[in-house]
Amino acid sequence: GLLAAAGVLAALLLHDSGRRRTAVACGAAALLCRESAAVLPALIWAWDRVRGEERPKGWAPHGIVLFFFIAARTLTLGTFAQRTLWGGSWPVHLKLSLQGLGLGLGHVVWPSDLRVCYSFSEAGGVLAAFSAALLLAGLSCWTARGLKARRPWSFGLFLGLTSLLPVSNLVPIDALAADRFLYLLLAGLGLSLGVVAASWTPLRHGA
Repeated sequence: GLLAAAGVLAALLLHDSGRRRTAVACGAAALLCRESAAVLPALIWAWDRVRGEERPKGWAPHGIVLFFFIAARTLTLGTFAQRTLWGGSWPVHLKLSLQGLGLGLGHVVWPSDLRVCYSFSEAGGVLAAFSAALLLAGLSCWTARGLKARRPWSFGLFLGLTSLLPVSNLVPIDALAADRFLYLLLAGLGLSLGVVAASWTPLRHGA
């Protein structure tokens, strides 16, 4: 997870510095570390968008790499998803998935009782799942508005939110929640906070 996160961030820096081929190679290496690097094409698009490009196209080579990675992975494993639905049905699966995402978001605010793996009961948890869905929807709308206006802080939020997609269990994986899923999310939040702090007048003047 750490190698994949480092590879994604390095690919972004290489892309921004004009070393596009090296960025693609770095992104491919990140994918081989963990599937969470699959968000890189979307991140490249958002980065170029915030930097002023009207119709960003730099994401396309990364998208091609991702396509071949998914094809090779599916052929190797013989299946696209790692497992069947959690709980055996879509309603239970979505509820448990949202509980997992909610737990991760909670640990960003208050990192207590951390574990290697987490488990959830199929019974209950509806309020937690609904709260997580509402929070994610609100953050997504806020981020979309920021990207449309090309606000620099919006890229960090976009990085954080999209990093949750590969581990959201929309495609079932072998873990409902894990602290390692938060690496890129925390990096994205750090970028957004850095942008806000850099624009804050007292900090700029060393007060």
